[in-house]
Amino acid sequence: MQKQTKIQPFTILGGGVALPKKEILAKDLDEKLNLPKGSIQKAGANKRFFISKNETTDLLIQTAVSKALNLANLRLDEIECIIDASASMRQAIPFNAANVCRVLGLSGIPAFDVNMTCLGALQAMSLASNLFNEYKYILILCCEIASVGLDKQDLHSFALFGDGATALIVSPSKSGGILNKNFAVYPNGYDYCQIQGGGWACHPIHFPKETLLSDYVQYTQFHMDGKRLYKLTADVMPDFLEKNLKSINLSLSDIDFIVPHQASRGALKHLSAKLHIKPEKIINIFEQYGNQIAASLPHALIYLLNNKTLKGGDKILLVGTSAGLGLGMLVWEIPQEFINFKSK
Repeated sequence: MQKQTKIQPFTILGGGVALPKKEILAKDLDEKLNLPKGSIQKAGANKRFFISKNETTDLLIQTAVSKALNLANLRLDEIECIIDASASMRQAIPFNAANVCRVLGLSGIPAFDVNMTCLGALQAMSLASNLFNEYKYILILCCEIASVGLDKQDLHSFALFGDGATALIVSPSKSGGILNKNFAVYPNGYDYCQIQGGGWACHPIHFPKETLLSDYVQYTQFHMDGKRLYKLTADVMPDFLEKNLKSINLSLSDIDFIVPHQASRGALKHLSAKLHIKPEKIINIFEQYGNQIAASLPHALIYLLNNKTLKGGDKILLVGTSAGLGLGMLVWEIPQEFINFKSK
């Protein structure tokens, strides 16, 4: 297991969240799908947002970035690099970051994608911290349209996900920064979360034309083996966290707030119980927004920065899982010069 023990100066200057206009309540979905009252609430989130046919992802991207720029007191033309960390692709080619440049009207700027499904933003933050010698202001964007790949017949996954976009503007700091970061993959969980279509292994060209539409739909939808995924995560996550925190002489009791990927209600409860963490330390926005794939973790982080009073030296643990099975963690010590978003 790799260790990152050298402090990397890192701060967040601004963050923005953009949501579709269409608010989806669990009780309304029960009625629409002719389900017993409380079915969606039991399986997933109480509320989330789905993009409608008359909305565009362009507006979500522009809104999230505009909010982040306003908090950072920066102009768009001051952004020096863009990392798109979305899991969902606008189309197969070109890459997402090229579309972000198109949407924002930026030309000639370095831009690239990072895809680690739900851990994309965390991986992008990790990579950005290594790029500050080249770029002072880096934009990390996630725009997720989970609703397009959901199977209404699979209640356990359909009830979990929501749409939305987040933007973070990160920069080097004068103090604090990233104390430790690490990622690990356990490929025995590769089949536990997947959308099989869209790549070379399960391409439409392999299906008869006359039955393509009916045959291929199932491969464009998200499928999850929740029980096996839960078990594998429970087996590997505690040791992963303990070893990485111990490498910098910290324990969970030294952490002021934990920002997890908003996988599900059960996953967040398990995190608290399994690791003996006080619930008030965990940022939990799942009930209001659902699982927004890669946008979930930065959305929860922006919520923390907007709603909690933080001070220099506070330690934030960002942690989560991704399809694969991937694990990721990052410990961020709040810089002394950090200004809470809500006070700006």
